[in-house]
Amino acid sequence: MTSSHPKTNVAGILCLHNIRVNHLKGNSNLPTKLLKDLCGDTADVAQQVVLVSTHWDRVKSNAMGRERERALRQTVWASLSAAGAKMERFNNTEEAARGIIGGLLHSA
Repeated sequence: MTSSHPKTNVAGILCLHNIRVNHLKGNSNLPTKLLKDLCGDTADVAQQVVLVSTHWDRVKSNAMGRERERALRQTVWASLSAAGAKMERFNNTEEAARGIIGGLLHSA
């Protein structure tokens, strides 16, 4: 992207996960590795990452959603969260989308 758009600035990165998915696939370090490959040192950019759990409007119960969110926080998103990435919930509303994007742009 740098060579084709040298003056492009990225305000942040959204990592999305469907909260209805019961299992976590693959390497739990993959989000951190991808971020490091894209941006360099994770500690330097984690504050500009928002970890977004989606489909809260379709989850069977809030308790189940909270349990899956806890599992994400302790496994797949653990290193990013510890480095300063924010966690947000998306419930498929325009207000939620604006809040997530607005928070990311405000912190940029």
